Amino acid sequence: MVSNLSDRCRRILELLMYSYDYVSLKEIAEKMSVSRRSVYYDICSINDWLDANNLASLKRIRGRGILISEDEKNAINELSSAVNSNRDYVFLPSERVKIIVCFIIRSSKPIYIEQLTDACQVSRNTIFNDIRILVRQLNEYNLTLTYAPKTGYKIEGDAIHVRALFFLFFDSLRPLIENGMLEFFDRKEIDEWYNRLLKLRDELRVDYVDGNLFSLAALLPIIVNSNDRLDFVGLKEEIIFASREFNLVQKYFPKLRRDEQIYLSLHLLGSRLSISTDKIFVNKSDQSIYGIVKTLVTEFEKIACVHFDNRDELERALFIHIRSSLYRFQYGIQLGNPMHEDIVREYGNLFGITKSVA
Repeated sequence: MVSNLSDRCRRILELLMYSYDYVSLKEIAEKMSVSRRSVYYDICSINDWLDANNLASLKRIRGRGILISEDEKNAINELSSAVNSNRDYVFLPSERVKIIVCFIIRSSKPIYIEQLTDACQVSRNTIFNDIRILVRQLNEYNLTLTYAPKTGYKIEGDAIHVRALFFLFFDSLRPLIENGMLEFFDRKEIDEWYNRLLKLRDELRVDYVDGNLFSLAALLPIIVNSNDRLDFVGLKEEIIFASREFNLVQKYFPKLRRDEQIYLSLHLLGSRLSISTDKIFVNKSDQSIYGIVKTLVTEFEKIACVHFDNRDELERALFIHIRSSLYRFQYGIQLGNPMHEDIVREYGNLFGITKSVA
């Protein structure tokens, strides 16, 4: 139907096109035999494609789902009929930037412009334009892109920040990888690491955010080949060493350096939404975090012209959330938020006020 969407995105769009009633994300997930998180990512990809072709984005109505109007269906059909169905998938600009980042970070060999054009299936000029966008994005993470004739392109900066960026971008590329559209990723190697993590998970009897372990499996070759020494300020080592996560990391990844075993254990601990950071780290900044929380709530009340009757309860909840977020940020633990686009779209005013306050 639409050649420059992944196979699953095409099937989701077809499902919506042939429906005359609202279709919930739960229904889509069941029909596609995937998680709701994967459906969120696919809907975002579909919306990127629609936006790139100046068509209206899919809109989800809370409690009902997605319904494409007849006019929107006609517009999509007109565009589809004009597209050569035999053409290969065309990566979106936002996807190419993420592909370039993951390709460079994960490669153990020098990466030059030729490899990037092959990976993204575009011209040299397009890659150079993508690199200019990439450089600006890297600045936001205090990272830089360097180039040397012998070593090719490198992304340099704090090792944990580099890994965090890989983790974040790779997770959003998973639908493409699952559909075999990124051949430079060795799926067999990723699956080998992933199976080890699944065995570890089964022994822990813990559920993780959908996709986290697969992204962590893709990160493991970087961890294994890294020469970076990692420092964990304020870490209560005795707590980590006594944790089941650390013991199982030693069991399933015995060849990793001790600091990398700690890093992997922190990921496994931090990927659990119920993590209590005060058990793992010496939290010297609790007072300042509480100060930030109180100021946030006060400013929100002022700008939104509201008064919270249960302010103490709200402040306690925000304190736990921000403290855990700072811990995850410090060690590059990416949980992602597949509901981000829905939140911005459905609670635009609330999101705008919160952003302004923050």
